[in-house]
Amino acid sequence: MFLYSTISGPENVPAQDASELLGIARGLPRWDALIIVAENENYPRLHVTWHEGHGFVVHCFEDGESGGFFLAATTSFSSPEIEIEMGGQALEKWPRQLFGDRELAVEALDFFLKTGKQNGTQHWVRTDAFPREIVWEGREGREAWEVSREKKDRKGD
Repeated sequence: MFLYSTISGPENVPAQDASELLGIARGLPRWDALIIVAENENYPRLHVTWHEGHGFVVHCFEDGESGGFFLAATTSFSSPEIEIEMGGQALEKWPRQLFGDRELAVEALDFFLKTGKQNGTQHWVRTDAFPREIVWEGREGREAWEVSREKKDRKGD
């Protein structure tokens, strides 16, 4: 059996229906995540986040040795273009192929809930194996980025 939790809310709720779980993920604040994990275990685990206008990001860890794999719509990637904030620690740009539609995410989640594994008929990419652009990292990087954005905004007036 799998359970789900969120950063902001419920903990250890039985995870049964993929569509229902995606609805929960879609309703979470931008900074939150749906975390699905095997009962009384740390692994396997799956993280799901919703990004308005872009889709679902699904990140799977089959065991404690895994660095994680992201669900991808294809095996080839565009240039990084979609901004994604990493828990307030960094802002990166990722390729659009890492943001899946509901159908892609339901298929991955259904399979995971049955097996605790990634669906081998879908495309998965290692966490460190896709093109990304780091916009800023850490507090100092964020503050410098915010100042530069403010200056650009003032010049545009």
